[in-house]
Amino acid sequence: ERALGKEHPDTLQSVNGLAGLLCKQGNYADADALYRRALEARERKLGKEHPDTLNSVNGLAGLLCKRGDTAGAEPLFRRALEARERRLGKEHPDTLESVNGLAELLCKKGDTASAEPLCRRALEGRERKLGKQHPDTVKSRNLTIEVLTKAGKSAEAEALRREAGEMRNKE
Repeated sequence: ERALGKEHPDTLQSVNGLAGLLCKQGNYADADALYRRALEARERKLGKEHPDTLNSVNGLAGLLCKRGDTAGAEPLFRRALEARERRLGKEHPDTLESVNGLAELLCKKGDTASAEPLCRRALEGRERKLGKQHPDTVKSRNLTIEVLTKAGKSAEAEALRREAGEMRNKE
């Protein structure tokens, strides 16, 4: 901030990154304030659909979801997803992060019918783009297993579990 200013893109990258770290540590209040600061400044400086702005949108949505504010998170996840699809394409890793985030939110709300196709999309896209053992792919696989289990599709969920176990055993 001293060297570049409070709204320089590099400063805002640091603000957004610190927000993500604080969120992972469970410090939601401070993370919220930093995500909102980064988002507001990025919207002003970079525009509402710049990839960095959308990172802040998606980060704030994830935080709100973790806090249980699904009503606040859902429109942000949808905004990030729609803009990322337009700007980055349907299979860009950032787009797939928004797909997975929205699926997780819908699962939390108990809407497995809406979550399931999103889970499958995120998992299939991440397997293609990142590989079957990438941490983001594993995250999508675990969410898909959870959604399938909640939807009463235990045989499919178990098949995915076995596949994941076989991959771990090959390592």
